[in-house]
Formats: sequence, C-alpha cells, structure tokens
Amino acid sequence: LRLARRPARPPSEPERLPGLWLPQGFQLQPAPRPEAPRRGGLDLSLGSLAALGRGGVEPQLSVRGAEVGPDWRNAFRRWLDENVRYPPNAAVVGDEGTNRIQLLVDPDGRVRGARLTRRSGSVWLDAGLEIPFRNAVLPPFPPGADPKGVEVNLTVHWSIIRR
Repeated sequence: LRLARRPARPPSEPERLPGLWLPQGFQLQPAPRPEAPRRGGLDLSLGSLAALGRGGVEPQLSVRGAEVGPDWRNAFRRWLDENVRYPPNAAVVGDEGTNRIQLLVDPDGRVRGARLTRRSGSVWLDAGLEIPFRNAVLPPFPPGADPKGVEVNLTVHWSIIRR
C-alpha cells in the first residue's frame, strides 16, 4: 500500500482552510451601519407616567382596618413613587396590564404579607408590583389602626405612553 504525497505548496500561496475559499476575502468590508436615532432615557416611575397623561388612570387604593385621611394617602403615594417603577423588561417588550395586590400591614407600616389578587398577564409587571412590597415599611397608620393588621388593596394600571 502506497500513500500519495500531497504536493508541497509554494511559499507565496496562503494556506487554505477547509470550507469557503475567498482569495480576496480580506478586502471585503462590512456594510456601513445606519446610525440609530438618539433617544432620551425613559422615566419609568409611576409619577412620571401620571404627569405624562395616562388618561387619568391613577393607582386605586382601599384600606380596611384604619381610618386614613389625605395625609396618609399622600405619604403612601410618595412611597409608591419612590419604590414602584415600570419594570424595564416590561417596557422593552411593550407589556401593559392591570395588577391588584392585597397587603397585610402592621399599624407601624411593616408589610406582613402581600399577594397578587389580579395578574396582569406579564411576569415582569407582576414582579414589578410584588417585589417592592417584600419586607417593606410603608408610612405608619394613624392612631386607632387595627392591631391585628390593616388590609390595603392596591390596583395599578401599567401603560406605556407612545408619542
């Protein structure tokens, strides 16, 4: 059995790899990429969406077990604006929907439990409402709140403003 020897390649010829052979491939250039339009950052806070005009759809709130007035409601709204944001992943994929969460809160404002009573259809929006309330401390309730806990029901309408 005799094996044929491969002829030696001249030193001026480049070594070829298996597959596609493009002798002038090194001269090819990628097509120029069109410059993407510059966009400003998104402000995903609940307050900014309300200020941009969400059609007047504000988070809805009901409280059982405590007499709350405008002072507590305003403090709770500030807490929401500081802690609950439109989830960036939901914004990227354009998720919108409505969530409802039920909270059991101690009179001093410590959240003992939270459960979604209405899912939005988006895991990002659902998590965006549940996560901020884990181990959270809300504004304390006025004197006379139920020592067994105050039930807070919050409905949030997530929507993206398109201009």
